[in-house]
Amino acid sequence: MPATVGPFKNFLRVYYGEVGPLYLSRFSESGNIQRVAKYEFPHVDQQGAEPMGVRPHVITGEMVFLTSLGDKDLYPKRYIELRQTLRNPEPQYFLHPYDGQMLGYITEFNPTHDATARNGCIVQFTFERITDTSETVALDLFKDPLTQAELKAAVADAGLAALSITPPAIGSLEPSETVFSDYITQFRGILDDATSTVDDINATVAMFRDVAQNVLAIDYLSEAENYEVYQAILSMSSLVTQAAEQAASSATQLIEVELKETSSAQEIAMKWYKGDLDRAEQIATLNPTRFFFYPKGMVLRIPDR
Repeated sequence: MPATVGPFKNFLRVYYGEVGPLYLSRFSESGNIQRVAKYEFPHVDQQGAEPMGVRPHVITGEMVFLTSLGDKDLYPKRYIELRQTLRNPEPQYFLHPYDGQMLGYITEFNPTHDATARNGCIVQFTFERITDTSETVALDLFKDPLTQAELKAAVADAGLAALSITPPAIGSLEPSETVFSDYITQFRGILDDATSTVDDINATVAMFRDVAQNVLAIDYLSEAENYEVYQAILSMSSLVTQAAEQAASSATQLIEVELKETSSAQEIAMKWYKGDLDRAEQIATLNPTRFFFYPKGMVLRIPDR
């Protein structure tokens, strides 16, 4: 889709795999039309034809990686991410600016660096579509921060394992080679739990960010050859925070209530939550006590709804 404002308004935006937006200054297409076998019969006007399937869809064009245009992540960050993706043996979805998603490979990727534009390059590329028998990936995949964080966690875990780095434990998780992926799974469960509070979400994210920062502080992780791993952890941390912020807007807040009379957790649940006795267990968990009743004047932390 074309950008509507800013310095990229005259460019076409595309995605390849998870990488994007990528900006095209021009592109052309061929194929994607019916291939036919033609037959010329004697004593018959015109000709006969038999459909043989659709021709391969091939896209060629020019990608622009110039930070002078205003996107600070375009070069070298996104440029390096794309080059890493090109070495993936699996086909990727190319998000065409008008036709939507199509599965295939970038088969040509030829950058040109110019001394007059040192912070970037221009790339001539070719994308070739292949037969797609699977279901098309939902576009929401690229919008859900936790799904993106899950993908980044897999990259981070694999990269750290290759570097013989075992991240420390996150919360109740044990140190392992898949600790970041395990954390995303655990965090998704917390976000899906209707009883999770804003404090639960924030506490879990805080533990994760501490571990992520400790790993990022390892000296040789910031070296050029380890850029992909470093960037995966950095992006994952940002995406987890984004997912937490979205969830916190609808999660349960805790409020403080001073009891006017001695009450049990069941009685408080009856009063505050319209008889929802399931809330009694949550109240008891948030406010542990040795007694069956909470004394008058005690300040309790309970969900706001």
